[in-house]
Amino acid sequence: MAKKPNYGWRPVQLPKDLVDTVESLLKTSRVKKQGITSISQFIARTVNEEILKLESFRMAKVSTYKDHVRIMDNKIGNVGRIVSVYFKKGNSSWCDYCDKANCIHVQYAWEIPAAKEMFEIHGMNYPHSKE
Repeated sequence: MAKKPNYGWRPVQLPKDLVDTVESLLKTSRVKKQGITSISQFIARTVNEEILKLESFRMAKVSTYKDHVRIMDNKIGNVGRIVSVYFKKGNSSWCDYCDKANCIHVQYAWEIPAAKEMFEIHGMNYPHSKE
């Protein structure tokens, strides 16, 4: 009888010692309490957790100045890129990369306490809608 292909999965080869370690971990009460019962389930969950960690490090504040904040966006290009979000009295914030007053970089800038303080000093309001 021919085995049916499983289109939701792809084969991956792993080093034997890694698989042996995972098999040992599957026998522990700590892993059993998490409901993990197979090597593929353990690997998939671990990889998904790492992906979430990496994606959460998409942006980081580089520096804050009187008229702008510099942000590293790790999703731009191969190694990331520094973008600047400007804020000036009487004007709205402005992202030099997206060329917009409200983008993901402006949204992130509002999460930086020092930048938020500068926005408020310049009389700016939080941009509520993401583009």
